[in-house]
Amino acid sequence: MKNITLAIIIIFTLTVSVVSQFYIIDMAQKNADQKLSGYAITDTGTASINILQEIIIIIINDSIDWGVGTINISKGCNNATLDTGIAGPGHNENDCWTGKTVDDDFVVKSLSNIDITLEVNSNYNASELFTDGAKLQFATYNIVGGSCMGSFIDDWIDFNKSWQNICSNPTGRISFNSEVGIAIKLLIPETTPPGAKESIISFRGS
Repeated sequence: MKNITLAIIIIFTLTVSVVSQFYIIDMAQKNADQKLSGYAITDTGTASINILQEIIIIIINDSIDWGVGTINISKGCNNATLDTGIAGPGHNENDCWTGKTVDDDFVVKSLSNIDITLEVNSNYNASELFTDGAKLQFATYNIVGGSCMGSFIDDWIDFNKSWQNICSNPTGRISFNSEVGIAIKLLIPETTPPGAKESIISFRGS
């Protein structure tokens, strides 16, 4: 095994892509011309209101940073496998990463006035961010509310640079005031070149 020292900063920053519409209130009233006559004159007015859907998502925890470290080849490691955990502590498998372990997942909350589809995206797949054999994955779980019809992604799946539903059921939706967790997992091969590695994880509600 090659004695390669690998220094990597892994930082996940956040952008939010939200499809939004705002409340529009349109009140209209018309009155007939009043004329003198021997008759009582009455008229009616009309009032209308048009309330559109509003989509709002907020990110409660918006960054993940595993810090600076190396693959611990002194323990026989040829890769480092890290995750933020799924509703629990993060892991540094076999203690193969000398940097820090991260416990905090992304947490997304919906304040929309309708049930929404929530999707996640990464601007890189694993091989582009690191090297062949790397993995960049996510899993999801419920924190508050009854979202996704109970069908969250409880096994790790790969980011593929496309928008991916956080529910395992394609018709799953996120309800008002619900919070969901998105956990991240990395597998970093020993052959990964040293340097800072950064990926942008984006969320979209529609």
